[in-house]
Amino acid sequence: YKFRQASDFWYLTGFEEPDAAVILEKTSTSRGHRMTLFSSGKDSHKEKWDGARTSFNDASSMFKADDAQSIQSFPNQLKSLASIYSNIYFDASNSSKRSPRTAKSLLRYLSSPVQPRSEYDTIVESLSASRRHDLAPHVAKLRAIKSEREQQVPTPPLAMRSFANRVKPNGFNLHTKDLERVCSI
Repeated sequence: YKFRQASDFWYLTGFEEPDAAVILEKTSTSRGHRMTLFSSGKDSHKEKWDGARTSFNDASSMFKADDAQSIQSFPNQLKSLASIYSNIYFDASNSSKRSPRTAKSLLRYLSSPVQPRSEYDTIVESLSASRRHDLAPHVAKLRAIKSEREQQVPTPPLAMRSFANRVKPNGFNLHTKDLERVCSI
């Protein structure tokens, strides 16, 4: 199957590989944030079947991440940061759709040796409701702001409509140039 990255994740990172996560931390630097990208990294055996993967060094340089680490270290990194920050924004659509339960304290979660649920879900649920926030509405506001270049690109439905309006009534008198232009969009 052809993999499709989550739109908001792709918008924030540009990274198009499965099994990936990102942590953005607000900082007082001129950039305003620190980005840690988590991925599977290079794996020659997996790459034979699933295609090329980006190394951690390449992930840092190509996607302007401050750090790139193995996806295996994501839960521990998230746990350590959850104890530091008062507000945690996360992708709620990526969280399990299981029945809600009362959130246990972060301390109880961190000291518990048994983790039957996915670590991500358990970490998110361990945060009090006042500390966890859905990231999607904030990313949607950012995505609504378009650069001049984005504004000049016609959307495919608009291009198809324009093309359809030029088609002769008998339906077969199409201009090759128009057809090639529309198909290339």
